[in-house]
Amino acid sequence: CNNPESPEYRKVYVRGRCTEFSPAVVNEFLGRSTETVPAMKVSNDEICKTLTNNQVKKWSGNIQSAKLTA
Repeated sequence: CNNPESPEYRKVYVRGRCTEFSPAVVNEFLGRSTETVPAMKVSNDEICKTLTNNQVKKWSGNIQSAKLTA
């Protein structure tokens, strides 16, 4: 169910039982941190420079695959 108001929100039916299932449950099972991470503020231009090893300085909407670095 994808309705936060529903009592069945983030629940799945497994082997005859209704079980809670959410990103928090998955992270807990995997032993991952539950701390919220602040959003990073990075411009498209900065990402473009990083992906192309400064070959392309400004994001134009498209990057040639030959410009991407490993």
